[in-house]
Amino acid sequence: MSNFPYPSFDRNVPYGQNFIDSLNNTIGKISLDIKEQKSIVDELLLSGTNEVSILEFQHLIPNKIMNPSDWDISAALQAANNSIVATGKRGTIRLNGIKARLNSLVQIDISYVQVEGGGAILNASNILNGPALQITGSKQQNSLPTLDQSCAYFSSFSLQGNTENPRGNGGTIGIKFDGERKLGPSGCKFIFVNVAHFERDLVFLNNAYLISFFGCSFSKALNTVHAPANVTNAGERISFSCCEFANSNILIKGENPHGSFHFSQCSFDYPTVKFFEISNTQVFLTDCHIEGNGDLFTVPPFIISGNGATLVMRGGKLLLLGNNPSYQNIMDIQAQSNHSKGGGVLIDGVFIFNVRPTTGIFASGDGFISIKNWFSYDSSQNFAILSMNNNCLIDGSFNNASLLDNWFISADTSPITNKTQGTNLNISVSDEEFQSPGQSLMVKKLTFGGQPAKLVLGVPVLNNEARYASSFYYKKSGSGVGTGKVYVDMKWAVIENNKDGVPFVRHSSSPLSSSILDLSSETGWINIQNSPKIRRPSWATNIILDFNLSQLTTGTTFYIDDVFLGEL
Repeated sequence: MSNFPYPSFDRNVPYGQNFIDSLNNTIGKISLDIKEQKSIVDELLLSGTNEVSILEFQHLIPNKIMNPSDWDISAALQAANNSIVATGKRGTIRLNGIKARLNSLVQIDISYVQVEGGGAILNASNILNGPALQITGSKQQNSLPTLDQSCAYFSSFSLQGNTENPRGNGGTIGIKFDGERKLGPSGCKFIFVNVAHFERDLVFLNNAYLISFFGCSFSKALNTVHAPANVTNAGERISFSCCEFANSNILIKGENPHGSFHFSQCSFDYPTVKFFEISNTQVFLTDCHIEGNGDLFTVPPFIISGNGATLVMRGGKLLLLGNNPSYQNIMDIQAQSNHSKGGGVLIDGVFIFNVRPTTGIFASGDGFISIKNWFSYDSSQNFAILSMNNNCLIDGSFNNASLLDNWFISADTSPITNKTQGTNLNISVSDEEFQSPGQSLMVKKLTFGGQPAKLVLGVPVLNNEARYASSFYYKKSGSGVGTGKVYVDMKWAVIENNKDGVPFVRHSSSPLSSSILDLSSETGWINIQNSPKIRRPSWATNIILDFNLSQLTTGTTFYIDDVFLGEL
């Protein structure tokens, strides 16, 4: 390149080797001096560019006698957009790091225009309703991907609403994505953009799809990101990478049944009401960080409802700080029909800390949820039960005439030949007492204290990494009849059948967790939860609840109802 007199120009961008060599050849032949050569090169190279500075439209900025940070550049920015569109070629608006105001709506046409902020700060606090920026398009988008709009980007600027209002002015929107027919804002990219202090920071409406955000932040809103329902041709793969959503009432709200949100390595921090509110749409998270103050939430901070509503989280962290939680569940999942169909929640490979709803139950509602391979500290306070819908029992409320689950006597004085009738104890389905309407399991000690009497509930386990939890209610009935205590252990076990076809415990672990049922006096219904959070050893074929009734005196009768035993 030594024969080329303009060393600051990169020969490989954007025209390549052949163009530069030909240009050198031509300039050499016509024997121009250095100044003339530079002039020709500048004219040739810059004639193909289409860049405008916002300062080229200063004549449209009113009241320039004020501090520049109070200049209203709305008209100038709109004129810059219009001037590029008029050329029919793609161009760039450079904001040159300006600190100024947007007092009215500006529409940017991404079919032609992109914006480089250079660290600009745009103050839209005087906008009292509607969007500060509307992103739209003016070319028919008849092919996928559309090259023109996939080249459009917005970078390095901050858009702020009314910072004196912690959630911006009511009815305001930071950036609205909307277009008529097929003239929509599809395919554009946002890089290092900050939007804050609006009622809604981002709203995705008609013909808004395949839009990507990288390294952006959205905060101080009633709702940082919103995809409403009843829109046309919108919502496909709205994606965020390395972005932050923080300090707002609701972070992500999705209602578009035809769309989906995709988040990778993003942070969702400290909402005051909810992290996610998902209705009839899908949200996918990969290696994300979710953190909040558990003491603030009065409702479940994750809401998933409607036909096909889905939340998938793979990798990352879910942690809540605080010592006095008031939320009953971390998630409420309402299926369109039931948990066997449609959408739901899948959490896989996530580190979970201090998620402790007041009920002890992670998810309420009738929707599907599964947590696979989750992690935590060796000692941490987390939920006791994942969801009551994940019960491995066929009939935990004893609504049938006979026992359908694997309840059996495991210790007695005489050889055990019957699962439910022994020498020292009997069990049977009864309608005398019940926690939920119908029936319960009646357990009766037949002999004096000290005689061996054990009862087991066994559930087969298949997943090597599984952890299990249990919950049941018990009630002592009949004052003055019998007394004593029942010791309940949750254990890993191997269950086999004897020659009479009666199951017995071949081997069991030491107790994973233990509870004591005090039957010294008549009681109302009392709930007992066991949640040891210990993974299954490879040898175990069952998880069991082992009830030791040996201490009970003759005639002691109690009832068990609404039993849950399921994967955590």
